[in-house]
Amino acid sequence: MGGMHHLVSRGVQLAVQQAGREDFEDIKLKLPATTITVIALATMFHVIFYFANNYTYGILVPILTSVESPVATAIVRTTETYTDEDTPDAPLLTKEEKESQAPVIDEEVLIVGHKPITSTWIGLTRHLKEKTGSNYGGMRAVGGFVIYQIVLTLATAVFPLYFINAGLLCVLSTAWIQQMVAMPGMSYFQRVKQLSQAGGFKKLVVPVMFVEAIETAVSILPGQSLKLLSEFARGLDMDDHCKQRIVLAGGLLFGLFAIINFVCVVIPLKVGLVRFQASLLDAETETIVPIDRTLGGVEDPPTLKGIQGVKAGWKSFSRDGLRRLAKNYAKYIMLQSFMMLMFIITVGSTLYAAIGDEGIKKIRSKMGHHAHI
Repeated sequence: MGGMHHLVSRGVQLAVQQAGREDFEDIKLKLPATTITVIALATMFHVIFYFANNYTYGILVPILTSVESPVATAIVRTTETYTDEDTPDAPLLTKEEKESQAPVIDEEVLIVGHKPITSTWIGLTRHLKEKTGSNYGGMRAVGGFVIYQIVLTLATAVFPLYFINAGLLCVLSTAWIQQMVAMPGMSYFQRVKQLSQAGGFKKLVVPVMFVEAIETAVSILPGQSLKLLSEFARGLDMDDHCKQRIVLAGGLLFGLFAIINFVCVVIPLKVGLVRFQASLLDAETETIVPIDRTLGGVEDPPTLKGIQGVKAGWKSFSRDGLRRLAKNYAKYIMLQSFMMLMFIITVGSTLYAAIGDEGIKKIRSKMGHHAHI
């Protein structure tokens, strides 16, 4: 840990020198080895748990919630009765004579709806364990996810248009989603091969590229718009306080616009695409959760292609499914926020214990001094 301590100290010194802040040199970063160790371990565990929770509750659960189509059981109750009101001698008929008459069949159909598997995290975790026979069902298909992300990252490093790369790699992403939805039995690369042979690329390249392009636009445009607004505000003939108000109001407006677009545009497109990708599983494949292979009976999924598949997928998604999806996203955000808060408290309290009140006062005084310059 001594090497890490030296690296941190050297990095701070270089930053001070490059900034030309020589009066910061009297603030020495003297962190004991135990403090460095605690911070390093806290960071390592935070990264591990953040990735695990992000994959399980931020990716796997929303996808399973999006593709699940809860099933209902129809129970038919049949009752046979014999009527003899039209017979004048009805009271004189024997039992055998009554039974020889045509019975009146009364059928009562009772529809029993089953509780969705993805309605609760605990129920889904138990279901995954029962279906897969593994205690790590929440990390299923993570290998395909890692492979797809590595290939996508390398492709984007060469050709920076992300949505085009995602479209060209649509078979890899769809095979990963199908690996997540389907029961164990076929490897990720086998699904890639099967999907390629079934003409998956032609069916998926356009919708995947379209959905990723919309999501990229929703993610980038608010920041770029705020940047242009900031440059415009600098050229206005007014005091700095008014300029800051304009930029702040613009930031809030662009942020609100991004949230609305994400909820009303990106999520429906993502749900429709995922349901379409899952529906391309062959009929013989058993799935973790029941899925709609006909996408609401609009058309046979193997004949769907392009934006048709996304549209049919979204139309077949129920309101109850949308409520479950929103609930899962809310719980996921709270979980990740709690983890981040615990990480900040751990690192902050450890640093405070190491540098004490005097170190904090020095840093505050120097920061206040430079704020007035």
